[in-house]
Amino acid sequence: MTRTVSASEFDTDPFVLATKDKWIDLKTGQPSNPNPNMLVSKAISVSYSPEAECPVFLNFLNDVF
Repeated sequence: MTRTVSASEFDTDPFVLATKDKWIDLKTGQPSNPNPNMLVSKAISVSYSPEAECPVFLNFLNDVF
């Protein structure tokens, strides 16, 4: 089945980031299951892992702020 959509239907919530297995609300940091009725164009190719550490990014933030 093919569905035609317009660009305005994507990213109706600009604070949602899609991972391989979850969607993350960038305002709250809370993960949720993907909603097939919502079109999200901002995606990363990694799985969500709440235990993951990011020392390089945290060092960057410390340097900038």
